[in-house]
Amino acid sequence: MSIPIFSGVGSLRLLTRALLLLSICLIGCDRSIPFVKSGWQEKVDGAFPNRDAMVEDLLHNHTLVGLTTRSVSNLLGEEDRVELVGKPKVDGRNYMTYQVLEDFGWDIDPVHTKYLVLEFSKDSIIMKTELREWKQ
Repeated sequence: MSIPIFSGVGSLRLLTRALLLLSICLIGCDRSIPFVKSGWQEKVDGAFPNRDAMVEDLLHNHTLVGLTTRSVSNLLGEEDRVELVGKPKVDGRNYMTYQVLEDFGWDIDPVHTKYLVLEFSKDSIIMKTELREWKQ
């Protein structure tokens, strides 16, 4: 004699509770950490291990728009100067880039990249922030 695992209203409630608990656990596993200047600038073996976890806090809780490029450099460190495909150049380069994530997987070429892009005016004032992500 076999007994069905999920039969009746009680089993449905149990399954619903289990799924709700799992959802809460997954939401709580957010990798985001608060932005800290020293942590953002930390570089290990050519990579920035903290930036991916800090970038959301940086964008949502710290005002970058309106700052000068010099102020941003003091806060975030020297930019990575990556030339982005499809980015317009108005009288030269009008944006700063900071590598947030670069994953090579098992290849010599990146399979996932993420950059913080800060566009600035001719007066060197940050006008727009953008997070650009590419996955293979």
